[in-house]
Amino acid sequence: MELANKLLVCVKGKHCNRRNSPSVFKQLKMLIEECELDNIFKLKKSDCFGLCEHGPVVKFKPDGHSYLKVTKDDCVDIIRCHIDGSSPKGKLHLMHKKKR
Repeated sequence: MELANKLLVCVKGKHCNRRNSPSVFKQLKMLIEECELDNIFKLKKSDCFGLCEHGPVVKFKPDGHSYLKVTKDDCVDIIRCHIDGSSPKGKLHLMHKKKR
C-alpha cells in the first residue's frame, strides 16, 4: 500500500526549533508507531517553511494543510483529523494552500 500522507515538521528552522518542534516531532512519531499508522503517515523532518512567526509548523502533503503553533498536546487531534476527515479543535490554526 502506498503512503497517503507525508507529515513534514519544521525542526531545522531556528524559530520552530526554539519553540519546541523536536518534541512535536517525537510525539507524532510515537503516536504513529503506537497506533500502527506507519502505512498511512510518513513522518519527515523539514527545513523552514517561511512561517516562522507561526511555528512550530506541521504540514501535510499532498493536501497542503498546515497546522500552526503546534504543541505536543495537539498531535493526537492532528492525526485524528486526518484519519476521520474532521476539522481541528481548539486553538490549532489551519492553513490550506489552494490548488491553481
